[in-house]
Parts: sequence; structure tokens; C-alpha cells
Amino acid sequence: MWGGEGKIFSFPSLYGLSYKIPCLLVGYLQKKMKEPWWIVTSLKEKPFIILKVYRQRFWIEEGFRDLKNEFKMKKLFREKTKEDRFEKFLIACVIDYFFIYALGLINKDKQNYFVESSKKKEKKISYFFLGVKILNSYLFIKKADILRLIKVLSLAEF
Repeated sequence: MWGGEGKIFSFPSLYGLSYKIPCLLVGYLQKKMKEPWWIVTSLKEKPFIILKVYRQRFWIEEGFRDLKNEFKMKKLFREKTKEDRFEKFLIACVIDYFFIYALGLINKDKQNYFVESSKKKEKKISYFFLGVKILNSYLFIKKADILRLIKVLSLAEF
């Protein structure tokens, strides 16, 4: 059992048809799920750990999407031609992302972060997006100001 609700299945010695690369097949099924999760991995962890990491995948992907969208990275990637400027740009993005993410994490219990659904609380938005909302709402810092700061930092001489 994992989380008390579903069942975990694992097959530790699964091989491909034409090659011999040992891998682990982990499945997870709950009554409310339309279909099970099937995860093939070469990790040597216990199945419940693999499932725990897989569950976090959504929030990791959400973090990358936030970073790309909020910092307008596609557009800014094309603007950066010199390697040193691009490196500084990435450093500035990471610093800003960390600060905004930490702001959201510290304030995770604040308004509109959790939504009640039956007996459990579910995460509604990413920590990064919550940080952006806090900057906009309480500190009156707009996305355009954050983008200008990133550009200035990426052009600065370190």
C-alpha cells in the first residue's frame, strides 16, 4: 500500500526483447484512477520511493514552465548572442527564480494557496507562481519590473 489508498506493483527483473538492460517496472493503481501509472526505471530504489518522485514530476515541470513563461525566456534567449551575456542572463534568472520560489514557499499557508477537496488539502499553484502573486499584490512589483531587473543583471559586469 502507498498512501493507504492504492496498490503498488513491481517487477524487478524486466528486460527488453533484443537487449539485456535490467530495469524495474513499477505500477500504481487507485480506484479513482482511470488507468494505472506504469513507470520503467533503472533506479535501484524501492517502488514507493520511485512513485513518490514520479508524483513530484508535475511540480518540477510546472516550475520549468513558470521559469520559461514568467521570464519570457524564449524571446530573451534569441536576444542574447554573446556567450558571457547569456551566462549572466541565466545566473540572473536562477537568482530571481530562487528568490521568488522561496517567497512562495515561505508563504505557502497564505490566501488562495490550498483548496479544500474532501478531507485533504491539495496544492493549487506552484510556489513560484505564488511568489509572483505576492510580489504583485503586496509589494506592487510587476512582472515587467522583474524582467527589467533580469536584463540589467545580465548586462552587468561581474
